[in-house]
Amino acid sequence: MLLGLLFVLVVLKFFVLDLMLPAEAPSGPGYQPGAHSSSSFATPGMPTLVELGTDWCGPCRTLRPVLLQLQREYAGRAEVVLLNPEKNAAAQIAYRPRVYPTLVFHNADGSVHKRLEGAPARARIVGIFKEMGIQ
Repeated sequence: MLLGLLFVLVVLKFFVLDLMLPAEAPSGPGYQPGAHSSSSFATPGMPTLVELGTDWCGPCRTLRPVLLQLQREYAGRAEVVLLNPEKNAAAQIAYRPRVYPTLVFHNADGSVHKRLEGAPARARIVGIFKEMGIQ
């Protein structure tokens, strides 16, 4: 009986602690090591759009080329960061997305301006950039 309980505790320790704790440092396209706080991936001093999406998500795959185009188009005026929370535990913990994709717009001071769930049209993203004062 005691041996069975010990076995269950060891298995729980493995699954609960080892698999749930972040095993890697934050990473992903657009991520600059040392440029982000532990609770936010927003670039300090610059408006930032953080997209949380996965490889298996159809709307995420549809939105990705649009975001990469905006990343090039708004270079130097706004940062566009694409993160996969399934591969980046820090992003999962920081943003706790309920659905994919989730877009989080940060003002230059790091505060959250707006949070969207789902894949908005390019025009809506550009409209939010304009709302934030990004031309």
